[in-house]
Amino acid sequence: MCVLASVLGCGRSREELISQLESDKPELRAQAIRKLAERPRASDLVLFTHAAHDPSALVRAETTVALGKLDE
Repeated sequence: MCVLASVLGCGRSREELISQLESDKPELRAQAIRKLAERPRASDLVLFTHAAHDPSALVRAETTVALGKLDE
């Protein structure tokens, strides 16, 4: 059911995902990082660098994976 939606980012635009990075909920911030990392852009380095200092270990862990994908 969410196969097509996952290809499209589950209906979320890139701008919505970037906005989600400001959420009060760490799970939503981590999800945004995960989704952005699926199709990373060089310009995402700024977003990921900022997220690497997030107070949530969950967000920092997702960011570590995302930063690794920038090299691929």
